[in-house]
Amino acid sequence: MKKILLDECRLRDLIEVQKLQHWKAAEILGVSQDTIARNCKRMGIETQRTGPRLGPLHTGWKGGRRIVKGYLYIYAPEHPHATKQGYVSEHRLVMEDKLGRYLDPAETVHHKNGDNLDNSPDNLELFLNNAEHLRKTLKGQVPKWTQEGFEQMVLNGKKRASQIQLGVCVPQRNQTTGRWIAKPDKPSQEAS
Repeated sequence: MKKILLDECRLRDLIEVQKLQHWKAAEILGVSQDTIARNCKRMGIETQRTGPRLGPLHTGWKGGRRIVKGYLYIYAPEHPHATKQGYVSEHRLVMEDKLGRYLDPAETVHHKNGDNLDNSPDNLELFLNNAEHLRKTLKGQVPKWTQEGFEQMVLNGKKRASQIQLGVCVPQRNQTTGRWIAKPDKPSQEAS
């Protein structure tokens, strides 16, 4: 087998700078993929991972913007609070840019006009935590309970309290699986 030595500068440019896959570099240089792999290993050239590339180099890349559960997310894998896929919600990025610092994960960003896709700085408000956010946004709102519904809640609360006293349907942890299970009702005296 004849050893093929490639120009290191040219190979380094194709693999590290242009971030081409081995098969593309092999096609350009007119050699096999194995030759590219051997030369990269010998020269200490850092190659890309196998399979599809991440981010803008992926064949299905659509710009790094996606809507998840009504919020706009931006591809920012270097951000300290990015998801596993490398995305951060745009409203948090806009607020961070406005403040000039990273937001604490407990801090909550609120959309004043209720439109979760309107991420203009004027529409965003920062709260220290979700409790402060809910305290302000739910202020003055009262649940619309009917009298019958309120009585049913009271009745269910009393029924549940008596069940717990009797030990009926009290959740317990399964010793083998660790999951919570409802304790079965006690067998009646008449059944024996």
